[in-house]
Amino acid sequence: MKTIFTLIFLLFFSGNIFSQNYSFSSFTETYSDLVGATDLTNGEPWSYLDFNIPIGFDFEFYGQSFDEVHIRGYIHFDQGDYYFINQFFVGLFVDRGDSPVSYLLEGSPGNRILKLEWKNMGFWGEYNALGTMDDYVNSQLWLYEGSNNIEILIGPNSVMHPDESYSGLGGPWIGIAHIISYSPGAEVESISLSGNPANPDLVYNDTTFLINLTGTPANSMIYKFTYILNNIKTIENTDIFEIYPNPTDGLLYITSANTNQQVKSLIISDITGKVVYHNKSFNFIKDNDIVIDLSALENGIYLVKIITDKQTRYKKILKQ
Repeated sequence: MKTIFTLIFLLFFSGNIFSQNYSFSSFTETYSDLVGATDLTNGEPWSYLDFNIPIGFDFEFYGQSFDEVHIRGYIHFDQGDYYFINQFFVGLFVDRGDSPVSYLLEGSPGNRILKLEWKNMGFWGEYNALGTMDDYVNSQLWLYEGSNNIEILIGPNSVMHPDESYSGLGGPWIGIAHIISYSPGAEVESISLSGNPANPDLVYNDTTFLINLTGTPANSMIYKFTYILNNIKTIENTDIFEIYPNPTDGLLYITSANTNQQVKSLIISDITGKVVYHNKSFNFIKDNDIVIDLSALENGIYLVKIITDKQTRYKKILKQ
């Protein structure tokens, strides 16, 4: 029986304002091993995870579409490590002799799920510090076709040496992230889980990359990231920013009545989610007012994403 915990955020409310591309919830449900999955390790001992896996469908993650995933110590979608998921990140895992990594594509076209499974994974931190491999964890990552939702499932586990297994950090790093730029100065869109694994706090857009839970999630725990970008492509946000003229044939003005919010970045995507404009250096015409030249863009509908030092806002525009 599914038990819903209390942490659900970023819901639709008056004005349809969002501050992220995903909402989050956590709940419990009986954990089951995958049946009929493809074993990437072929039952052989391994020392390092390095696999590329076809998703089997186009999966949209932070506005970009991908058809394969890469398993290292974490999951990433692109070779540049700009788009990734930490399903249970502890640095490096070790093979305890019974630690296969496998995947399974289930469902009919349009409603498929790619399921990745890590069984009985040992912790390099424990092995390096103590020379033992007593601690272990089972986990799965599910990617949903169509909805583009993400679920991280925690299975049977035992962590008797948390200081060593988690290298003094208290627990695993679990979350999702899009690195907009690594330099100069990291700029990210991310959600990471912190604090109590049973009722975690959410940390947004943190550039330290040192965010951990304070313990091991219990068997049957599920963390779900629900994709909402498909919905925001039709949003009209007018509470803080005004964009004009709309439609535009070139110059686009962005004004704000709230001078306490400094615009840090502008990202414009087409209707497929492809980023066609990204800028962190602007031509300020007055206070926090900006003008950008979109004359090079093809005619069509675009989503403008305005990232400030406090929040994110969206606006649909028409280029003609």
